[in-house]
Amino acid sequence: TMVHKRNPVFCQRVGVLGRHIRSLVGVAVESMVHEHERDPRSLWSEWLAMPQLCMYTGTAVSYLIGILDGLEVRPENMKKNLALHGDAVMSEWLLFRLAPHMGKAAAQRKLHALTDRSATGPLAEALAADPETAALLNREDFEIVKQPERYIGLAVELVDDGLADLVARRNDENETLTL
Repeated sequence: TMVHKRNPVFCQRVGVLGRHIRSLVGVAVESMVHEHERDPRSLWSEWLAMPQLCMYTGTAVSYLIGILDGLEVRPENMKKNLALHGDAVMSEWLLFRLAPHMGKAAAQRKLHALTDRSATGPLAEALAADPETAALLNREDFEIVKQPERYIGLAVELVDDGLADLVARRNDENETLTL
């Protein structure tokens, strides 16, 4: 009745299917334990789990294809949403930047305090006014804090690691993988 509304129902279904898949993986792994050669008790567990695993995985992949195929990226809205919290969204990056110098717990306490103080203004100003953090951050760091859209975390490394793992697994199987 509300055609303008976009519910994440298919994403929810993928999440639920993932839970069932994870639980059935345990059954499949347990069926590898045999008392003697191919123990029929283990075979029955496997025979019951594998069709469900295949159906659930196939259904989840089908949903994901539909989700990604219809995905609309709206950079203007993303930037607006990012700006709602100002430069405070950079607290993760700041924690990673400050922790090696002052310890993670101390850096986290410091960032909580500075974020609370920066409720009326930019976090970058609170960082610059604090002698401890001002001494640890350089001009480029403050520029990064002011432009949160530049921060992508470990996304590149995670994708590269995932692709390298996939290539290594495929190479072990003597298959050809085209990227």
